Amino acid sequence: MAQTDDAAFSQVDNGGPSNHSVVPAQAQTVWPTETELLFFPGTNKVMLTVQRPLMRMVIQDAFDQIQKSLMFHNAFPDTFIALDFTRDGLLAAAESYDQASDIYNRLMCDSEYMTKMTRLVSSRT
Repeated sequence: MAQTDDAAFSQVDNGGPSNHSVVPAQAQTVWPTETELLFFPGTNKVMLTVQRPLMRMVIQDAFDQIQKSLMFHNAFPDTFIALDFTRDGLLAAAESYDQASDIYNRLMCDSEYMTKMTRLVSSRT
């Protein structure tokens, strides 16, 4: 057992202040609204035309990144390479805009978000 775990178990509740830094509570990450994917009203479809301007710029730039990968690396990729091209294109596109740092960070940290973005971009390419 790690030393921090020993410290957490050895504390006795004597009514005094407790040390919450030993066993931190699970923090929920709240992402800025600019990073949210918008769905077409009444459906579960993610569409480019209903996205916010910054999100549209990143997605459109990702299309260009993927086209470059297809042109210079592999014109006929298998499914796994195509997914890699899409993910790499999304990350490169988000990284290329200073205003899109939150989108980039969310792509890196939130696998579900990356999957949704990948589906949106790969359905277009």
